[in-house]
Amino acid sequence: MGSEMCIRDSPTTPPDALRVLAEDDEINLRAAVAAHLNTPPDALRKLANDRYSTPVAAVAGNPSTPGDVLTKLLHMDAVYISDSAAKNPSLPADVIADLLNRLDELHYSVADAVVRNVSARPSTLLSLAQEGHEIAIHNIHQNPAATSAVLDVLADSEDWSVRANTARHLNISLTTLANLATDSDTKVSGEVSWNPKATGDMLTHLVPHPSAAVRLRVAKHPNTHLADLIL
Repeated sequence: MGSEMCIRDSPTTPPDALRVLAEDDEINLRAAVAAHLNTPPDALRKLANDRYSTPVAAVAGNPSTPGDVLTKLLHMDAVYISDSAAKNPSLPADVIADLLNRLDELHYSVADAVVRNVSARPSTLLSLAQEGHEIAIHNIHQNPAATSAVLDVLADSEDWSVRANTARHLNISLTTLANLATDSDTKVSGEVSWNPKATGDMLTHLVPHPSAAVRLRVAKHPNTHLADLIL
């Protein structure tokens, strides 16, 4: 266990050393090498064909893995490996676009993963949001790269859970966040209290919120007007 932890925790392990360690007999050591950002492409290609799934899964999740290798790993029988490849930001843009255009054909967890890929084209995510695609609208909020335009569409969803999840996103516009702070569904408005972008005026609307948990978050929020907390 010690060797793989040293490799995993040291960002300075040189590529040549990792290339040698990729041939080690210990599975967990090979997996640690497969997950390391400094592992050279040729070693990652070899580890992608490892006879054990642990190193292969690590390759699938490594942003240093070449795009063509990730594309191959999308078709693995082990879904958790395909998931990792689908959300890897180094997956080629055209492959991501193709996957997003046929979400209904994918295993649901792979579809969820590709929607969360930070390299997904904003225009494609926007189209999916506008179409109200179920998989997309319930997972885009987990994509930190989702644009404010996409979030604006999600904030207008009839599904309260979609609006609630959107309220937490850091890329949401202040105008849209303000609208959600006064949403008629208190399950939605309460989620605004999680967002560090929430302004004092937005939080003022939440001071009398029926949920004690929301009121506590409002009290702790750095943007809350002190006067609102004085009885």
